[in-house]
Amino acid sequence: MDDPNGGPVVRLKIFAAVAVMFLAGPTDGRDVITFEGFGTGDARFFTLSIPEIPSTVCAPPAALVEPASPIVLGNGTPGSVTRAQIQTALDGGGEIVFDLGPAPATIVLDQELVVTREVLLDGGDLVTLSGGGQTRVLRVEPPWNPSDRYTFTLQRMRVVNGRTPPGASDLPGSRNRPVGHRTSY
Repeated sequence: MDDPNGGPVVRLKIFAAVAVMFLAGPTDGRDVITFEGFGTGDARFFTLSIPEIPSTVCAPPAALVEPASPIVLGNGTPGSVTRAQIQTALDGGGEIVFDLGPAPATIVLDQELVVTREVLLDGGDLVTLSGGGQTRVLRVEPPWNPSDRYTFTLQRMRVVNGRTPPGASDLPGSRNRPVGHRTSY
């Protein structure tokens, strides 16, 4: 059965209830319906229109970009890359990959990394950047001149244990983005 507004309709039969609550969606108070005053043996019908659930909840992730001629940080051993080396590579721009060996490795930062130009940062599914619970991990700065737009791509790596400084959400251009997302300015 369809609602005159085009949505699906649910028809329920309620037996012997004193109070019944039917949750038709998120429990934020708007979608909770309470039925009271039913006596023992009562059978009552009601109709309720439920909005259709969207077919796509999340945008698909950005496609992976295979680095063509990347800057390689590390010498094949864990601990061979510092925050300063990553920042220097970010300042130069381009494609950056890591060589920390065949096992997963974590780089704990003592300061945030700042992106100011076109960069692809690829962890190869083995690298984790950590703020150690003390610092923000990444900050992407928008260009001062709109004609200097760039794209920052972060892929195949984890970002964990970052800490945003007090008041940072008030900074112009501050945004939260999921890993595997491209940010264009």
